[in-house]
Amino acid sequence: MKEAAEATLVITAPQKLSGRLAIHSGARLTVGVLVELAVEARSRLVLASPYVNVTALLSDGVLADAIKRALDSGVEVEIASAGTNVKQLRSLLRLNKKSDDYKLKLFQPHANALDERQLGSHAKFCISDSKKAYLGSANFTTPGLGGHLEMGVLVEGDLARQISKFWDDLKTIGMFVATP
Repeated sequence: MKEAAEATLVITAPQKLSGRLAIHSGARLTVGVLVELAVEARSRLVLASPYVNVTALLSDGVLADAIKRALDSGVEVEIASAGTNVKQLRSLLRLNKKSDDYKLKLFQPHANALDERQLGSHAKFCISDSKKAYLGSANFTTPGLGGHLEMGVLVEGDLARQISKFWDDLKTIGMFVATP
């Protein structure tokens, strides 16, 4: 028997409205959900967004701290984004002497690897150990995580496992490729 899918509304809103909208709707805030998924990850954390704020992901802020904590704990972290962001992430990692110890893999859409004018993927998601996943409209940028109106869901159980398997399938068929 399939497990019932549990979903929680996740939002981003302009800072002046986010608390009020979250309280009235019973929603969670996107950045808080992403931090939760990073902190709870024990074996694998996947973050995918065509646009990312490289500093927010790996250098400065609460999300970067949570991702670094996961990396420091030996969690395999996979980040998928467009080529320009992947290059910036790679450059930032080269500056960090400890990054050689990390289990960090960077991916980009195959179409984007062939031609950076092609985005190749507009999906935004985060997976924590195949147990929980976030799917939403928010790019992992400053406006996407704290300025625009964005909506998504946090799911658990069978649906989270299905999203994790789908991510693995996308890599297997070559839709996303590892970057050197």
